[in-house]
Amino acid sequence: MTPWLSNVLSEGPDLLAVLANEFPGLQEVLSKFTNPSKLKMIGMGDKGTAFSDGKVVVKVTEDPREAAASANIVGLDIPGVNKIYHVGEFAREVPYKDVHDDEPIPTKYYLIVQDLLTTNLSTREKEIIDLLGKFLSDNKISYPFDVTKMANAVYNYGYMKDHKMYKSPTADAILSRLLGTMLQLYAKRTIELGDVSSQNVGKDVNGNLKIFDLGLSSSPKIGLPVVEWTEEDLAELCLMSFPSPI
Repeated sequence: MTPWLSNVLSEGPDLLAVLANEFPGLQEVLSKFTNPSKLKMIGMGDKGTAFSDGKVVVKVTEDPREAAASANIVGLDIPGVNKIYHVGEFAREVPYKDVHDDEPIPTKYYLIVQDLLTTNLSTREKEIIDLLGKFLSDNKISYPFDVTKMANAVYNYGYMKDHKMYKSPTADAILSRLLGTMLQLYAKRTIELGDVSSQNVGKDVNGNLKIFDLGLSSSPKIGLPVVEWTEEDLAELCLMSFPSPI
């Protein structure tokens, strides 16, 4: 690893680059679902990093709840949930060191491949989604539930009125879509969604809202397919993730 790349990783760790160093051969796995030569990093969060080739998203995450929930719906068509193509568990833990860590911490990682959505939501759409998320986090939701009654409970909750979020066609459509999606996830795979926000809701090519991040979900535990790694190829992908310094 070059001194420059080591410095980049210590200042803001890129999970795929770290994993590339530990698990050469990722390109072979990714080529089944995407074009590895076109992958570019599109986002980094507390628990993962996302890459895209313009068609699908490849996400590397350390969140076992998201991985388990995603694995439960691979190939399943739920209108309000993003299409998941593949979920894999890395064959061994990676000693990962963040800027705040004194020593590297052995960490298990998961690979999720899913459709690419647009996140260009309107200000109003974001507001409604985030207020729904706040309602859900403030209240213990019992499954299954009645979508209409739940939507009315959202409208009648105190801070909804404080934010002047009254009934409207836009709000009705968003609440019906997302609450209906939550109910289908539970009915089909016993998945209880624990995190709804404008950060994990996007739109498909037809403008339909879809949830693309199942973090903080509770779901039945199932065995994840282990991604096996060989000894070559990923230095190239690692270099693509970070352009050479000028």
